Amino acid sequence: MSFERDRNDWDRLAHLDPFWAILTADDRRFGGWDLESFFATGEDEVEQLMASCSSLGLPVRRQRALEFGCGVGRLTRPLARFFAQCYGVDISPRMIEIAHMLNGSHERCRFLQNESEHLDAFPADDFDFVYTINVLQHLSSRAEIELSISELLRVLRPEGLLVFQLPVRVPLRDRVRLAISRASYNFLTGAGFSSKVVYQRFKTTPIKMTPMKERQVVSYLEALGAKIVLIQSRQEIGLPQSRAYFVTKQ
Repeated sequence: MSFERDRNDWDRLAHLDPFWAILTADDRRFGGWDLESFFATGEDEVEQLMASCSSLGLPVRRQRALEFGCGVGRLTRPLARFFAQCYGVDISPRMIEIAHMLNGSHERCRFLQNESEHLDAFPADDFDFVYTINVLQHLSSRAEIELSISELLRVLRPEGLLVFQLPVRVPLRDRVRLAISRASYNFLTGAGFSSKVVYQRFKTTPIKMTPMKERQVVSYLEALGAKIVLIQSRQEIGLPQSRAYFVTKQ
């Protein structure tokens, strides 16, 4: 039920304002992102990411990469400059549809809709590099986050590298704001208002935010037998306290 609800919520956002749903900057809401500047953020992010990877000497091979929660391919596209083949998966059918439209000329990129909580489309040890950012935090619970991390590790090859990001905390005012927005969105759409009206006129969304403390993430990764090679402090949009975990298989 949670997976179906999340898919419906993100698919509605993908129809309403796909770029903002991916990068929720306040001044870019309601169609404020233009295509060039939006994809430029992806180019910059991947350049910094791969510089960190090179300093670690990982992944050893650069054949296949996976972006989990790819949206419209903002990061999948620049990753294709570093890997022979890049797959992007997303829960939203509309996001995948837009990704195909915007990246049709990028032959190394492939986009698939993720049909369940598991990465059923891929066998174990399939990717040299797995990346996800601003995605896991939108799951409903710590248990769902842990399931996704275990799946990302499952499809990672030995001598590969998994990089994922999570907030360690969400400030109280933001938790309250998001809870009110989500409750209002659910109430109004349940009362018969269209998602477009609820988003544009009432300025509410179903977005949720689930943090996970660093010690909890480390403990879970150790229980899975993974090796953490680097933890970076990060500041994402609206998240002053976030961590990026660089992980390999033991």
